Amino acid sequence: MSTNKQNNQQWDDSQLGDIDISAQVISGIAVETAKQIPGVYAVKRPNNNLQSLFTKEESAFLYENDTDHISLDMAVVLDYGVSVPNVCFNLQEAITEQVANMTDIELAEVNISVINLNINKELVK
Repeated sequence: MSTNKQNNQQWDDSQLGDIDISAQVISGIAVETAKQIPGVYAVKRPNNNLQSLFTKEESAFLYENDTDHISLDMAVVLDYGVSVPNVCFNLQEAITEQVANMTDIELAEVNISVINLNINKELVK
């Protein structure tokens, strides 16, 4: 039996059928959530090119470890001048919460790698 936390409904899988949520859905939720965090400029694509936050390609990596914990890895470029630890913490919190709210899946870890800073020359003057 599964529980839907948003409205506390329970459903019996044997009566209603299975619900499968793909890794792409969770990755998409993570990317869309990252778009809303101030200070995030871009995320990294699997082919190692930078991806603007306004494209739809998969940009977060989801994996399950030996103990069935689900983790998400995301590489980001942040805007110059932001507090890197604060932006990363906000990303981790927002992604964990949004994935749980939308899928009822609890992420064990959200690992953020900051790979670069976007230095806007107008901001540096």
